[in-house]
Amino acid sequence: MRFNSLLPSIFLAASVATCLQAQTNLNLPIKPGPYVGTMESLTNYSCPEWFRDAKFGIWAHWGPQAVPMMGDWYARKMYQQGSPDYEDHLKRWRNPSTNGWKDIIPLRNVQKWEPENLI
Repeated sequence: MRFNSLLPSIFLAASVATCLQAQTNLNLPIKPGPYVGTMESLTNYSCPEWFRDAKFGIWAHWGPQAVPMMGDWYARKMYQQGSPDYEDHLKRWRNPSTNGWKDIIPLRNVQKWEPENLI
C-alpha cells in the first residue's frame, strides 16, 4: 500500500479529531431550566395548546417494554449480565433465567391506557 493512498484517511481522521476537540473546548454555559431528568420533574408540565392542534406525528411503540420503562432494547439487555438493565431486572423481578421477558409481558396493563395523558 502506498502512502499517498492513505492520505485521504489520515486527513479525515485528523479533521474529525480537531472538530471533536473544538466542541469539547467550547465550555458554553447552559441556563438551568424548570425540568430535570426525573419523572417527578415532569408532573407539572402542561402541553401547549398549539401542540394539541398541530399536525405533528410521533412514533411510539407502547408494548411490554413500557412495563420496566427502560426502552426498546430492555428485552435483550436484561439477559446480559453486568448491564444496567440486567441489574435493574434483578432488583425488580429477580433473576431473568427464572423471571424473564415472558413474565414481563402479562404485567402490561392496557385497561388504564390514557393517550391524552401521554401527550
